[in-house]
Amino acid sequence: MPSQPDISKVVATEICDARPGTYLVSVTEHGVDYRLSVSADDGSWSNKGNVTEPVTLHADPNRLCHYRFDLEMGDSAISVRWIDKDVHPLDFAVPPTCDAVPSP
Repeated sequence: MPSQPDISKVVATEICDARPGTYLVSVTEHGVDYRLSVSADDGSWSNKGNVTEPVTLHADPNRLCHYRFDLEMGDSAISVRWIDKDVHPLDFAVPPTCDAVPSP
């Protein structure tokens, strides 16, 4: 956000030629709430080929969180779904919770 450069820090990672399966995202929190978004695009320019699962999350200072999601690709659709630490899918309106990694 140009009007708030001190609090708007975007970090992005792109995985080219991603494969279906379970992915783990690790986030080091610094006490400022943040938005985490996972997107998938199969290049077809259709609604079924481009999906996003954004969530706004509460941050604690100096905490490392793990979040997991499943990427599924079929012949006619692609999907991204948040999962819990036991690899169970979450309901679509339910944001993932931090699986906090203990500090050494």
